[in-house]
Amino acid sequence: MKKRIIAAVIAVLMLVSCVPFLSGCKAGVEYILNEDNSSYAVRVTGFAGAFGGEVIIPETYGEGENQFPVTAIASQGFASTNISKITIPKTVKNIGISAFMYCNNLQEVIFEEGSEIEAILNGTFAACERLVSINIPQTVQLIYPMAFMGCTELKSVALPDILERIGYRAFYQTGLEQIIIPASVHDETVPDLDENGEQKKDEDGKPLTLTYMGIGYGAFHSCVDLKLAVVNAEIETLYAGAFGYCIALETVYLSKTLKKVEGAIFSGSTLYYGHAFHHDKALKNVYFAGTEEEWNAVEIDNKEYKDKQVSTPFDNSDLINAENKYFGQTYNG
Repeated sequence: MKKRIIAAVIAVLMLVSCVPFLSGCKAGVEYILNEDNSSYAVRVTGFAGAFGGEVIIPETYGEGENQFPVTAIASQGFASTNISKITIPKTVKNIGISAFMYCNNLQEVIFEEGSEIEAILNGTFAACERLVSINIPQTVQLIYPMAFMGCTELKSVALPDILERIGYRAFYQTGLEQIIIPASVHDETVPDLDENGEQKKDEDGKPLTLTYMGIGYGAFHSCVDLKLAVVNAEIETLYAGAFGYCIALETVYLSKTLKKVEGAIFSGSTLYYGHAFHHDKALKNVYFAGTEEEWNAVEIDNKEYKDKQVSTPFDNSDLINAENKYFGQTYNG
């Protein structure tokens, strides 16, 4: 009887510690030819949890006439692995969606000098709870939604001077202590095109457009250690939840291009985000690059409830309960 119990326990432990036991819990790296047949994408195969340590992706792979540059990391290519450090060569130009999501032991990401990465896609480093260091290449123009969501140990990050957009929840629940958003970040309105490339129109024949947010909904929401936010971005609207629940936020700098601060947004009866600064009760200083007259003209919606969604100009003291407001001042570091 005891032997049966011991055998049963061992069987359970095997399943818990090595779910894909049929493959022997093995993992490896695979290089796949891209469609151009002259470059490779890289990914981990097998049981992701069995792959760990420090990883250096090579610039090239293969031998002889089959030796080509490594130009891409596949979508979910290293997701849920136990890597602790990754070095990405300058040959890599594309990193797939969720490429490093749930890498709970990943602490450091190094992009080699000369990197030409232009975008960090959806969820690329999401839930990398121990990530403390990453040098975002200066060529990055777009940070997509949830790119760094849940990186609770990421205390600082330098955003590129040519960055154009920060997606919704891009830095949600990160450990950032300060953030400086460059002036290159901006809203962009473009024609809404149909499948034939023609601009869509509404029922009255009015051309339809799409607006890409410079700083998306909840981009820095729940960054509970954030103390300083410098919004040099040349945006007109600061969207709902952008700095919501940043409970330690003490100082904010806002650009003079700002025309509107959005209030809460709902879908049906569900509250998605509170206003841009909701629950920021530690805020002491607000610096606005424009004049006091321009500040007072900013359209403010500080209302939380569904039946009060209409944007209404408020006295700006209702926007943020800051002790001090300063005008005509910018951040000088």
